[in-house]
Amino acid sequence: MPIKYLINNIEFQSKKECEIYIKNILQKNEITIDDRRFIYQLLKMHPKWHDKSKNIIKRNYKGVNITKIYGNNCFVILNKDNTYETISYHKCLGKSDNVRENVVSALRECINIQIAEYKLEVFLNKNIVVCELCNLELINNSETHVDHINKFRDIINNFFIENNILIDEIPIKKCGCVYRINDDDLFDKWYDYHEKNAKLRLLCKQCNLKIEYL
Repeated sequence: MPIKYLINNIEFQSKKECEIYIKNILQKNEITIDDRRFIYQLLKMHPKWHDKSKNIIKRNYKGVNITKIYGNNCFVILNKDNTYETISYHKCLGKSDNVRENVVSALRECINIQIAEYKLEVFLNKNIVVCELCNLELINNSETHVDHINKFRDIINNFFIENNILIDEIPIKKCGCVYRINDDDLFDKWYDYHEKNAKLRLLCKQCNLKIEYL
């Protein structure tokens, strides 16, 4: 049987076999140096490894670890500033093109301007802005994230239900590396629906990434 994955000199004949091995590592109370070497080689397979690891403390096994986030053991990249970056091992093992993901990406791209305007408005109207989860003082840069209090996926699902739309009926097109809604009326309807129903807040990057991971 051909080898599907070779990670840290360990051979796996199937994705399932590899996932079982990974889950066993995640369930350990203590991991070994060899486990961390495996984790490092695994996480390097992530499609966004270059961006996620730009602040990694060491480019070897010392730069990765497992930490518990809301009761779940998760792989993380350890950063030079003592923060960490969560990273999904599922994406390291490859992921097929997904219609739902592409539609969600197009819906999110449509309301990006609302997200940017909300963030700007908060900083213009408040002398001090803090993360609504940990109270860390925020500044208006990429480390401050806008989060949906009522989850983005729930807003999307309600939009589909109220408008009797099926996800595969939404026309999208790929423009460079992003997907966009390819229907002006539907674009405007979704834009207005999100503007009316979304409840937003500002979080620090670390708090927002914990929520996104879950």
